[in-house]
Amino acid sequence: MRAACLIFVALLSAAGTNAGTTPRNAGSKYFDEADRILTNNWNADVSALAEEGWTAVRTAGPADPAFLDGVYTAARLFRVLGRDLKVESVYAQAMTGCEGSALEVMRARLRLMLAHELIGQRENVKAEDILRSALSSEERLSHKGVLYVAFVQSLAFVREQEGDLDEAERLYKTTLGYAAPDLTGVVINHVITMPGPPVPPIGEPRATLAGFYFTHERTTEAEHLYREAVKQAALDSTGRLDALRQLSGFLAFNGSKEEALATERQVVSLLEAQRDRNPDFPSAIAYERNALAERLTEAGHEAEAKTILEEDLIHAEPKGRESPEYQGALSWLLHNRIQAKDYDAAEKLAKEAVRLAESGGAAPDSAQWVAAISTLAEVRRDQGYATEAEELIKRSLAPQEPEGFQKRIEAIEALVRGGRPEAAFVEIQQITEATDSPNPNESFYFQWLAQLFVTFGYKPEAAKVAALAVPLEENRLRSDDPRLAYALTDWAGFYRGRLGLLPQADMLLSRAERIVRECCGMATPHMEPLLRERAWMAAAGSAARIRGLENLRIFVLPSMGAIAGLWKIARAISRHPTRSQDSGNRQ
Repeated sequence: MRAACLIFVALLSAAGTNAGTTPRNAGSKYFDEADRILTNNWNADVSALAEEGWTAVRTAGPADPAFLDGVYTAARLFRVLGRDLKVESVYAQAMTGCEGSALEVMRARLRLMLAHELIGQRENVKAEDILRSALSSEERLSHKGVLYVAFVQSLAFVREQEGDLDEAERLYKTTLGYAAPDLTGVVINHVITMPGPPVPPIGEPRATLAGFYFTHERTTEAEHLYREAVKQAALDSTGRLDALRQLSGFLAFNGSKEEALATERQVVSLLEAQRDRNPDFPSAIAYERNALAERLTEAGHEAEAKTILEEDLIHAEPKGRESPEYQGALSWLLHNRIQAKDYDAAEKLAKEAVRLAESGGAAPDSAQWVAAISTLAEVRRDQGYATEAEELIKRSLAPQEPEGFQKRIEAIEALVRGGRPEAAFVEIQQITEATDSPNPNESFYFQWLAQLFVTFGYKPEAAKVAALAVPLEENRLRSDDPRLAYALTDWAGFYRGRLGLLPQADMLLSRAERIVRECCGMATPHMEPLLRERAWMAAAGSAARIRGLENLRIFVLPSMGAIAGLWKIARAISRHPTRSQDSGNRQ
């Protein structure tokens, strides 16, 4: 099993406005109840609640300040229920209610939201038609609307997805000289993951074009734009902060580690200067200090990195070791020590994380507890204690199997260890033939057995076990159950990390992502394991696949513990390809 990190990521609601200030929409009473039911039973039919909520939103109409939020939420729930045509109907009805010049901006926002919904479903032909129609309307205006750049960038992205790179570049260039689009009120997904789902990179035109160049390995042109952005923002502290962040990220992949470090130091200094003006300063500075520690470690200044993160841990301690701040600081320090290969320090921190999970009442099958145990197993394996690491992984699986099944597993293990992989696989085949709907513990054992084959050098048999196990997972769970997404993500990690079969991993991740996106939307903690695995996938592929990871800076502090933003993970592993591959092979 892939070693899980202690960082729990909860994505912000992907709105153009601050999620914390978005007013409740007219259908919230029904939508919230639908979400509550789905949380407890993903197979529940909440169609009636979704319809009532949508009726309430339509009745309130565009005069409701949260009308667009209501449209997005209704569409999300209908997508979860598999009613794709209803999703488009929701947007069509919403736009019909926005006729007239006074509501033209509202209508434009809805067009952009629908286009992005279609792009996310890879319905590029429909999306392009909507975007070109919107741009045609924009061309008739004496002054371009606030969403003009967003429409052009979205269309450029569609052409890029369709392989028309010349047209995509031309479109991106036409936005140069314009300001970043004002997405106030627009409710769309801003989180870009690689290799999917498709999400247009909407933002400052120069940076967006630079991302296009970076994706297509035109690094010289990309670097020029990133540096130019820093110069252009010399008098704008907020713009300069963003430009420096982007340049630092770019340099970490393609430039001098020392220059990337120096740039990140500027980011921290600028952020410190905004202390009194930034309401999110505590979490923002904690994140940037962690980013600085990463840069220090990459540049060979491990001691300074450790000092910074230890200071943050000490400062968080008065809030309580159960607090999100303390657990977030502990997670960052732990993973920095793993990055620096300071395994003795990492072992102590990992054991504390396990203790906190247990003392906090985390159940043995909870994500927090399993993540803590898995990370400790990763550290012990790095220290050379493979047997202990294996026992920790077994402990995290917590199998309580009938005696007969347990004996069969032990017999298969003995065959593998005895150099008889073919006979072992025959035994596994017999188990699968007799198992129409395996329980979760049996599923875990299939993972463990596949890993056992790899450990003893029998990758062909390991691949066969994986090929048997995935259909069993599909038989055990409904196709819209997010638990199936977790299982597919785990097997994607196995294909990538243990077998080096990226196409198979990519296929499984795409299926897992669709399940989560349809069951509960992008703004959900269920996306965290998928995002992390996609980051590993990006690191395993070419550098060109890293585009968009900067957008993973979206982060909040959920109740389960401070989160670090998946950008941290993706950025660290992508800049250490050898390390990332090693981590993937320590399943």
